[in-house]
Amino acid sequence: PHMYVNSVGGKYEMWMDDLYIDNTKARIEVCNTNKWSARTHCEIQIPAAWSTDSISATVNQGSFPNLQGAYLYVIDANGTVSNSGNGLPLCLDCPNPPVSPQAN
Repeated sequence: PHMYVNSVGGKYEMWMDDLYIDNTKARIEVCNTNKWSARTHCEIQIPAAWSTDSISATVNQGSFPNLQGAYLYVIDANGTVSNSGNGLPLCLDCPNPPVSPQAN
């Protein structure tokens, strides 16, 4: 949303949480479709280690209710998406996270 505001100008209100700022286009994302161009919901993942041969990250499901049917994408420093737009199936039988305790 911030990039949109900078490109069109005007007055906008935004609420943001859990911001991830980096100095490269390289990133990992979990998205809702197996085709990058068809995605409508993605969550950026923060890498713990990144090399030419491997990437390590702790997956954060963000606003996904669960990760069943989600796909993992790797985007390099040039903005090129992994696997020609086809994601890798991620955790097809992941358990849901524990429900936060609530006070009545």
